[in-house]
Amino acid sequence: MTAVGALPAKPTMHRSVARTALTAAQRQSARTATLLRSTALVTAGTGLAVSCSSGMPRRAMCAGAPPASPGGVLGGEDDFYGGLLVDGEAVAACGTEEAFRSTLDASMLAWRGAGRRGIWLRVPARVPAFVPIALAKGFELHHAEAGHVMLTYFFPAEDGVTPNTLPPYTTHTAGVGAVVLNEQREILVVQERTGPAANSDFWKYPTGMVDAGEDAAQAAVREVYEETGVRAEVVSLVGFREVTNT
Repeated sequence: MTAVGALPAKPTMHRSVARTALTAAQRQSARTATLLRSTALVTAGTGLAVSCSSGMPRRAMCAGAPPASPGGVLGGEDDFYGGLLVDGEAVAACGTEEAFRSTLDASMLAWRGAGRRGIWLRVPARVPAFVPIALAKGFELHHAEAGHVMLTYFFPAEDGVTPNTLPPYTTHTAGVGAVVLNEQREILVVQERTGPAANSDFWKYPTGMVDAGEDAAQAAVREVYEETGVRAEVVSLVGFREVTNT
């Protein structure tokens, strides 16, 4: 998360349920921004854009083959790179471990013959016993969510030379920090109740993490409202930074 700018050394503080405060910024005779709206302005600093939450390639709009019957070929949706996202319901429809094993064998034979590249195998959480079967066939764990486990297989790598180029699961998160000004050029700051900055005389801009499905601007507006009750509007991006933990 990024805090942009600097605050006066001893701000005048007003405490509320959210422990918010408005400090008088340096009052200048600069022109009043015409973009000011009813209560406040917000500018968001965020991290670099991140990949989709699943880390999977974007899927094509066209659907693939229908779900397979046990012993048939598992259906799903084509992706743009010669791969297939297998329908989790087709996997669950196999019913038994033996039926899934034979269906997966037949599917892999068909996929290999058709020149498929990456296979994204979605195993619903209600059939967890299918996961070790897929692992035994050479699939690799990619990620797990509440409703499924995702496994992958990359056919070109079977030659022992070609690297697996399927994207790994997303490891980046994005945060925002908001610099909020009102018409009196006062800056909105908060004190944290929890976290590393809690229980100290440390005042900061409203900050937080970007939720799934949000863009940076939406996250900044939401965080400001959640932490202070102030309705803000985005004007511009101040800056961004990237932090890598290695």
